[in-house]
Amino acid sequence: MSEVYAYQIFSGTRPNPSRSKVLCLAFGMKLDAAQTQTLLKRTGYAPLYAKLPFDCVILYGLIKGLTIPQVNELLFAYGEETLG
Repeated sequence: MSEVYAYQIFSGTRPNPSRSKVLCLAFGMKLDAAQTQTLLKRTGYAPLYAKLPFDCVILYGLIKGLTIPQVNELLFAYGEETLG
């Protein structure tokens, strides 16, 4: 995600980012799992749910401090959609 796109989200000129983009922001800002849950709720998305494979990998990545490329590798390995 480019700096410009992130700035547009925070400034309000680009409302309604996708859930994937919100998760990318969470990784970029090095949020923990609880902070990411709050960010998702405040942007109108469902919180991460550990019983869903995609969400489980995201939670694992947040807890272990993985980068987006590392999380994308895991998502790909499990046959899930990767982050943008």
